[in-house]
Amino acid sequence: MIGRLRLWSAYVLFAYVTTHLLNHALGLISLRVIEGGRIWFVYLWQSLPGQVALYGALLIHFTLALWAIVRRRSFRLSPWEWTQLVLGSSIVPLAALHVVATRVAYDYYGVESGYPWVLASLATSSWAGVARQFALPLVATGCRRSMPSPCWCRRPASPAPASLCATSPIWQHSSRTSSARSSRG
Repeated sequence: MIGRLRLWSAYVLFAYVTTHLLNHALGLISLRVIEGGRIWFVYLWQSLPGQVALYGALLIHFTLALWAIVRRRSFRLSPWEWTQLVLGSSIVPLAALHVVATRVAYDYYGVESGYPWVLASLATSSWAGVARQFALPLVATGCRRSMPSPCWCRRPASPAPASLCATSPIWQHSSRTSSARSSRG
């Protein structure tokens, strides 16, 4: 039961990250298209059912991950378990600034953080800030999703989802540079 809860919460989180990065990929077309996609993204994930699903999945997945660590009799982990633990733990600090700058700013200050605002903040930020924003999707999707887990080791997984996840930061980078060019001219 606990394994299924953790897996389904991971599916919800993966659906959120996938739709978020697909929305970034719309920036390959134009700034107008990416903003149109953002409307649907916000409609889906900021609705009451979307928020319950997302925040419930975050809470369940994080709690069960902590529970899995606490109930261990020793901290002798295999290399892939250490990698998964480190990458999973790094998602929180990597995402904190992004969440504060978008969701918290909207909820508490009414800041509508559309893509022109996000692109301008990226253009004026330091290289460390840009690197952090590009590391987040790489860690959240490319590394964590393509890693083997006990339930996936029983049957071979298709390489297609892992390859889509691994290339998502490339889509995101292309999307941002294309949108920045289209917003200038």
